[in-house]
Amino acid sequence: WPLLLGNVLEWYEFSAYGYLINEIKQNFYGGSSTTAWFVFALTFVCRPLGGVLLGWCSDRYGRKNAVLISLFGMLIATVGQGLLPTKRSSGEAAAKVGSVFMI
Repeated sequence: WPLLLGNVLEWYEFSAYGYLINEIKQNFYGGSSTTAWFVFALTFVCRPLGGVLLGWCSDRYGRKNAVLISLFGMLIATVGQGLLPTKRSSGEAAAKVGSVFMI
């Protein structure tokens, strides 16, 4: 069940980002559609790298710990994105922190 929950959470985040791209680019990236889509594409590039890292953790510390790290990492990132202030209230930091949460 944790694997299913993690996968559903991950794809929910991707679909929500794609659906809300116009609001995200206006509130976080200063209206730059290129930057907003670049951050979105970067998440798909980083997925295999995360798989390699979590595969190593799984081999070294056990599958259960690797799954929990992945699940809590996605949970923290998703909640963190939801709680981010807009660029108007916090400046350029919101875009940078949001990009880190996406990766």
